[in-house]
Amino acid sequence: MAEMYAAIASQNTKIQSIMISETEVGSTNKVPKLLDLADYDNWKGRFETHLNGTDTNLWERILSPYERPKVVGTDLCQLLERLDVDERKKYDSEKKAYWMLNQAIPNQILHQFDEHKTSYGLWNALKARVEGNTNLKKMKATDIRKEFENFNFIGNESLEALITRYRHLLTEVRKCGIEYSEDEKIDCLADALPDKWNSLVLILRENLPGLTLVEFVQKLKEQEMKDKRKARRVNVTQDPSLYGGSVVTPPASSAKIQTAFVSSTSDSTHVPSASTSSTSSYSNNEKKSDSTPPPVQLNTTNLGKITVEAVKDHMSILACVLSAYDEQVAGRIGNANLTFEDYEQIDDDEMELIDTQWALASVIRRINRYEKKTENARILRNKGT
Repeated sequence: MAEMYAAIASQNTKIQSIMISETEVGSTNKVPKLLDLADYDNWKGRFETHLNGTDTNLWERILSPYERPKVVGTDLCQLLERLDVDERKKYDSEKKAYWMLNQAIPNQILHQFDEHKTSYGLWNALKARVEGNTNLKKMKATDIRKEFENFNFIGNESLEALITRYRHLLTEVRKCGIEYSEDEKIDCLADALPDKWNSLVLILRENLPGLTLVEFVQKLKEQEMKDKRKARRVNVTQDPSLYGGSVVTPPASSAKIQTAFVSSTSDSTHVPSASTSSTSSYSNNEKKSDSTPPPVQLNTTNLGKITVEAVKDHMSILACVLSAYDEQVAGRIGNANLTFEDYEQIDDDEMELIDTQWALASVIRRINRYEKKTENARILRNKGT
């Protein structure tokens, strides 16, 4: 039932959209409607196109005044049956043009021009009301020129929204009779772009002389598409060994870990253990530095039982842990620019790999934090004694 209601609502929305479009643009049987005087500049172009598409004689009647022939020697209009073929065509075109103009203008606007009974008179009265006289046109042209010279992006406006707004401005510039060269139009749009576009704009200006505004806009959109595609790319651990590459790992700056191997299986020959010498040396230098970590002792009793395959598996796990921690520190696990819908499109195995990397990296981070806490506690105890 819910799906049925949703389908009905969607269908109603489509029907409303079609009806609004037909009202504004018009159709074969409907003239474009002037819904508001503020939309006059856009409407008059649509209305002219509609009339010319219906009959070119209709637009001629709008542009030139029509007067019905009079009876010779009187002020009476000639009877229709006495009009010749050409005059009858002019009469029919005038009546149809006036009728279509009345259909296009709402009653609340048409009522203000009730005294005009011809298509020519009604059209020019409406034009004078909206466009004004010569002084008003000059003032509007001055405002449009200032808007062009000060054109800039607004807040977090997208590139597409900025370009659309700029094209509307250029339309008004042409209507006001203001002319700018192609380079001036490009410079205006380039100066309006945010700072992140400066490098691309500089390259385009130096390497592509004679660039048109259309080509300039296309280059901007191409670069934006590349940036979006790069942002959606998932960071996956690279394996250069698959294609013969090599990775140079920079030397670590952290302190070296002191490791001593202790064997409990050989008692026949006494060898001074590394732990003994290390402990002796540590006791002699304890006063010099409290920050030197104690040696780590590893029990090697079961080393003989470990196979080569097991060692490889363990080293692979260790490499994965270190790689995950390194990528967490560098901020390369996951992608902050990806949305929930983007993650839904990622393969399940890749998502599991990302989750595993986060888990391993979190373990290392917690171990480091624990070691720092215990080390600080040990230093405080030594200072207290």
